[in-house]
Amino acid sequence: MKCPKCSTEYEGSSCPNCGAAAQPTESYPEHPENKPKKKGCLSGVLTFILVILIISAIGSCTTDDSESADQPTSTPPAQTTEENSPAEAETEKNSETEEVKLEEKQLSEEEKTAIREIDRQIYELIVHSETINTNLKIAIDSAAQGQFNVLDLYDLIKDGQNNQSAIYSSLLSLKDDTNKDYIYAAQSYVSNSKEIASKLLKYLDKNEIKYLSEAKERIEKTDSYVLTVVTARMKYLSDMGFSDEEIVQILGESADQDAN
Repeated sequence: MKCPKCSTEYEGSSCPNCGAAAQPTESYPEHPENKPKKKGCLSGVLTFILVILIISAIGSCTTDDSESADQPTSTPPAQTTEENSPAEAETEKNSETEEVKLEEKQLSEEEKTAIREIDRQIYELIVHSETINTNLKIAIDSAAQGQFNVLDLYDLIKDGQNNQSAIYSSLLSLKDDTNKDYIYAAQSYVSNSKEIASKLLKYLDKNEIKYLSEAKERIEKTDSYVLTVVTARMKYLSDMGFSDEEIVQILGESADQDAN
């Protein structure tokens, strides 16, 4: 090794030239759970959508400012005392109705907190499902390199399948009329994960390559399921009365948590 202080090449616990202690090298045990975490596709999709939302918001503000600058500053015409036509009256009535709906949509802090708690529980279950998938992929890579016992791999896949089933049931317990689309998207993601585990177990049991191919096909579909989940989550928050700015903040907080 090379001394970090005087660059002398040596072997041992300290440099024979300057006496500096050797720098420890970082290593990880062979077991997949002890290796550094890989970022899942959920975090990547969240970050991507967050960037798109911010760019869209900036573009919208720029467009509005440009249109305002292009507006002529002429004096508005004097109002007349003529009565509105029936069509105009109906339009005005609909406009007032929409304003009432918007006012009704305003959420109290207690309501926002309750909705965010439900969203947090749903999202954490999805993250748990993805963590199981990530650990499974690491174990498969390790087994392919001869660093993980096949019997241990089988047990890990079986446990993962059971945990995915438990996550699916937990999602169902959170379902109500307001979040059913969000829950359905989350359950679809978990179901795909369960199928991946099922195909891998069949491959290990029967040693038939078709099951491995079917598992790979399911893995390749994971990104599309993640995108559906994030889209459904945004729609749920929007339908519940959260503004675009608040949704961007929530997604940002989730992306930060996934990165840590």
